[in-house]
Amino acid sequence: MGDLSSYPPVAAFLDERFEELGQRTRMIVGCCLFGHDRWMALHGREAEVGRARRKRRLQAIDDLLSSIGGVGVLVYADLPGELLTPHEIDWTTDIPRMSRIDNVWSQLTLSAVFASLAWLQHSGVSVGAVNLYYDRRDLTAAHRTQFENILRQILPETAKEARTEYSTLFKADARELRFDTIRGVKKPVSWALADAFQCGTDLAHHFCAQASAVIERGSDGRTLVRDHTKVVSAMASKFRQGSDETS
Repeated sequence: MGDLSSYPPVAAFLDERFEELGQRTRMIVGCCLFGHDRWMALHGREAEVGRARRKRRLQAIDDLLSSIGGVGVLVYADLPGELLTPHEIDWTTDIPRMSRIDNVWSQLTLSAVFASLAWLQHSGVSVGAVNLYYDRRDLTAAHRTQFENILRQILPETAKEARTEYSTLFKADARELRFDTIRGVKKPVSWALADAFQCGTDLAHHFCAQASAVIERGSDGRTLVRDHTKVVSAMASKFRQGSDETS
């Protein structure tokens, strides 16, 4: 591996949202990525998004991504009822206990991060250190550990394999890709100015809130849209099968 400082670090900010759409419940995860140092210097511009009128907010997000050099990835899924059962507990060989909705959250959040970095890799943008900040969520210790392990171990290996096996599709160098920071971010208190990390997750929040317009528009410019309904539907089928076997 070469010098780990070869590529500037990236900051990725995540938030999620649920929307009721008639008979469906849609879960949305937004991921906004920037050069870390550039975001730290210019994050104050995020306030312009919050000040924009609702009908102008998506344009304000587009303008911010363009002016700071960021990208936004929106992943969504229409959830079947099995994934929304209150107080349902799931488990895996690595995670003895987690709420089902936390399980769905981690699946979609990981999908958003994978899609974001794959998009950069496909575009020929080589990434070294990634610092990931998400709207704080109270996961179990085992769930949080496994969530971070997937990011720190499996995602970089997947990127390297993609570069080796599909070099014409994934053009960027993935040898230095790694996660340095993975941290939940608290919302700012009412009397304090938001810091750079809170501004980032707030931007992801506004991006999620524009989901209907983003999905209708489709992938465009610096924004990418991915429908993961089939992925979570397969998860629901697995839960149904498990319930049938234990009944």
